[in-house]
Amino acid sequence: MKINCDKCGKVIEQKAALVFSPPEKSDIVKGDAVTKFHVCGDCWILFYQWLEVENTTKAEVELHIMQLAAVSTASAQNTHTSVKDRIDKNNPYWTQAYGDVCVAIDREIAWRERAECAEAALRPLRKLMCVGIVEKGERH
Repeated sequence: MKINCDKCGKVIEQKAALVFSPPEKSDIVKGDAVTKFHVCGDCWILFYQWLEVENTTKAEVELHIMQLAAVSTASAQNTHTSVKDRIDKNNPYWTQAYGDVCVAIDREIAWRERAECAEAALRPLRKLMCVGIVEKGERH
């Protein structure tokens, strides 16, 4: 017996799902009745994703928006002064992504400081090269 998906109409050839409607009053059966739907694997994935979205509360959506905003803010906090304004792991807006961005920003600050130190160390040598005291390949 071939069963077709009630959503897309394709013949269900692999494992699939049965989806039941919420209970409804029925004239045929005493009490409440449910409607049974045969759903193929592809349609089940779409249905499951829809359920996740439908069951997401406004508060959860707002929390995710604020968590994304925190990540965006952290990406711009690339000075020692602005790093002091970071949130900690106890803050509901902290996520692993936020922590990863903070680690990357810390690396950026450290590399920038190293580059500034190297630049400062080379500055006197560049001045000497500009006035011709140090010739190319010569040691002093």
